[in-house]
Amino acid sequence: MKEQVVYSKNSQYEGKYRIIGKINSDGVFYKSASEEKHMLKYPKAWAFDKDGIDDNFKKIVKFIVYAVDTKKEYEIGFLKFMQHASVIDRGHGLQYYVPIQNWNITSEDGEITVNNYQLKMFG
Repeated sequence: MKEQVVYSKNSQYEGKYRIIGKINSDGVFYKSASEEKHMLKYPKAWAFDKDGIDDNFKKIVKFIVYAVDTKKEYEIGFLKFMQHASVIDRGHGLQYYVPIQNWNITSEDGEITVNNYQLKMFG
């Protein structure tokens, strides 16, 4: 499978469906976003177009969100995503959201946070 672009069925920009992410040949759903603009504030969570995920659930193994403003990478496996996902409608159609304490987070300096616990590699 080549990289597949995933579109929102619920949101258009200038007459075109919005791209909500991409799925690569390894089953990784990847998207870039700004924490400041796109992360839910309460609860702090990443959200995804529900239809886009439901239409591709057999292809997705894990999710990776790269926060372009903070240079953090958020990663979660598909099963864990679905176990912790809730549904919300913020006016752009239904979305799954998963609070960030369920994600593995890698910062630009290499520090890793797993399930809200910060890991130190050295020292």
